Amino acid sequence: MCTLVPTCAGPPEVSVLACPSSRGRGYATAAERAVLVDAARHGIGTVQHRTIAQDHASISLALRSGFRILTLEHIVQPASTTDR
Repeated sequence: MCTLVPTCAGPPEVSVLACPSSRGRGYATAAERAVLVDAARHGIGTVQHRTIAQDHASISLALRSGFRILTLEHIVQPASTTDR
């Protein structure tokens, strides 16, 4: 599944979800490119693909679709109470 989601501030964001059984078959790449082509047809010139630094599959997808990396953000999970 791939869709273009409006954001509160800034350009819309492309959102891609793939079932584990569908990964690695090019479906997400094809879906994202189709959404980007459709966005361009409707005059949307800037789209963002947001992900976290640990999501290598999403980063690869974004690069294959022509996005460039602006920043990589890391999400740090709080230590569990058993770690204290």
